[in-house]
Amino acid sequence: MAPKRLLSTALAVLMVAVTGCARSAPPDLRTAVALPARVVEVDDPMVLPFGRESIYALVNSGNLADADALLRDVWRIPRFPEIRLAGGPTWDEDPYQEKYWRFFFFSLRPTTNLLWAYYQTGEAKYRDKLIFLLRSFVRHDAASPPANKLGMDDPHALAFRGMILLNTYVKLKRSGDLPRDLDEPLVRAIERAGAQLQDPVNYQGTYNHGFTQALALLLISLSLPQLPRSRQWGAVARSRLAKLLTTTIDPDGVENEKSPFYHFYVLDFMLQTKDWALANKVVLPPSFERRIVDMVRYATQIIWPDGQIPLLGSSVQLRPVRSIRMYRELIKRLPDFEFALTAGARGTPPLERAVLFPHSGQAVLRSPIDPAARYADNTQLLMDVGPPISKHSHNEALAVDYYSHGRNLLPDSGLNTYSHGQAHDFFHGTTAHNTVSVDGRDQDGGPVHAGRTIAGDGWSYQSGTAQVYRGVTHKRSVLLLDRDLLLVVDDVAAAKPHVYRQLWHLFPDARPLVEGTTTEVYDEYDNPALTITQAATGSRLRVDRYFGATAPMQGWYSDAYGKVEPNHVLGYAATGGSARYVTLIASGRYAGATTRVTTSRGAGGFQVGVCAGSYAGHVTIQHQASPGEQVSVARDEECGNA
Repeated sequence: MAPKRLLSTALAVLMVAVTGCARSAPPDLRTAVALPARVVEVDDPMVLPFGRESIYALVNSGNLADADALLRDVWRIPRFPEIRLAGGPTWDEDPYQEKYWRFFFFSLRPTTNLLWAYYQTGEAKYRDKLIFLLRSFVRHDAASPPANKLGMDDPHALAFRGMILLNTYVKLKRSGDLPRDLDEPLVRAIERAGAQLQDPVNYQGTYNHGFTQALALLLISLSLPQLPRSRQWGAVARSRLAKLLTTTIDPDGVENEKSPFYHFYVLDFMLQTKDWALANKVVLPPSFERRIVDMVRYATQIIWPDGQIPLLGSSVQLRPVRSIRMYRELIKRLPDFEFALTAGARGTPPLERAVLFPHSGQAVLRSPIDPAARYADNTQLLMDVGPPISKHSHNEALAVDYYSHGRNLLPDSGLNTYSHGQAHDFFHGTTAHNTVSVDGRDQDGGPVHAGRTIAGDGWSYQSGTAQVYRGVTHKRSVLLLDRDLLLVVDDVAAAKPHVYRQLWHLFPDARPLVEGTTTEVYDEYDNPALTITQAATGSRLRVDRYFGATAPMQGWYSDAYGKVEPNHVLGYAATGGSARYVTLIASGRYAGATTRVTTSRGAGGFQVGVCAGSYAGHVTIQHQASPGEQVSVARDEECGNA
């Protein structure tokens, strides 16, 4: 039976009634907000026209359901149960004591639904409710101290709020819908946001927040040039934007949070910025477009064959094809990007089968693409051979994610929450990842280095070494032998005894059957999905099983913020000063087949014999994850030679 999904607990909500000012709507609102001839192209009828006052589509988008809810004083914040605010917000609400709720609420993101609904329908009730909320907010903003402990002045919320207030102000004024008595207070609120954004304390220039903070300041300076510090803000914003291209994007073109989700998040914002700048004759840093192209190489390599992204680091479920309109020009020039986006439906398959992004420490291996087979069944692996870089990175040195036969079979556990507590510590910690933990603790820092990255005749290989536990050295080799067949070799060594656990997190709905040190894993339809076979290496292994454990947390999966469900985790435990794991992972056509792994040591290395169904071969690795590392793979005629 599939595990039951855990549900969030809803808070009690309050009843509310609000009155708004009544004014007649202009006859044709889409015309009323029409822009000069050169505008950002918008081919989505559900997005309002852009202009110099807006860069991101999200400030021009909305939906009627959420707008109608606000008419009833019901606030819908993604990831949380809705809440009713009687009489309107007091602007000190914090019903869930959760960082993301505060960010979304204090950024005024829900109000974009009212702006959108008014210009889409022409119904005055949406405009009037929006004006009511703006009046309420600017009164509170003018009276509040600079540092609001609940998050009103959180730098990330502040940047989005500056964008939303500015966009709302310009559009309402352009269409003649801004009351005279609200004009000046709204400008003052935007000016206060600009002053705070200029303050270095509110600039987070080492990760994705910095882009929105710099762009919000630039938008304010360009749209309200009459403000005393407008010119100064523009200079600061441009300087920050230029630096962001190297402080948040590494030399390989990878967004530096080690999160595929945030990589696409920043890439999409940069593409929207480029289009906005072209339409409005705004000069961007000279390397801006080149950095976009740099980012696309990683974007192409990281997408799984089914079109989703891995849950590496602070990532949630995402199919980047949702932004394909935005990528139109890129995919004309880069057909392998189109292939990845469309899960192989269009474009040209990527040629590289072993790719290392050395600055971020992310390696991607894939099996050769068979044109006669469904691309979604191809095998792809992600390995982290670098240290954490930012607070959105997780403690996952040498962890792997394994995708094959249509699904992520050995996934990362996901993100779940940014709020500190037991769940945050688990999902960000080492035991939530497919690596080797020591004494059940989190990795505590230390060097992580990539070894060799190589592809051979049908196979691909990556290795790495980590000293992220004091006094312990961990070397790991991953070898994608064939589609649906992976070999993992772990060597851990220390001067004193430890408890080592090689952890494998299984996909949700998996059903493992453990027999000795071999585990057969079935999917929700009772089909063989995985076979995990450990070689006899001299280390006595104990198989620990976890499923939704809470003391401590283990066996949990989260592919969306705030959502969590139990999943099975296998922990192959060994005790001693050193341990070796030689693990064969078979999936798809090899799942359920007879498997056998043997190992022997030789001068400077070791040899592994592999037998899995029709596959027979042997692997030689010398100087594992060290200078002079050598790898060879040879096929045998029959399994007897394994």
